[in-house]
Amino acid sequence: MKTNYSIIMMYECRYCGQIYLSEVGIPDFGIKPGTLPEDFPLQSCPYCNSPVNIYYYRFGR
Repeated sequence: MKTNYSIIMMYECRYCGQIYLSEVGIPDFGIKPGTLPEDFPLQSCPYCNSPVNIYYYRFGR
């Protein structure tokens, strides 16, 4: 049996719980697709302003 799963690069802010998908970016905050959290402008979560080192990598489908 063949399954069609793909792995998505997903990050979550430990403080506010916001999920960030690097393939999508956050256009409302000027964050382009492919940007990693450590490369966010101002080095902080765009939603709660916590430092980007509070983001952690999650696996998703």
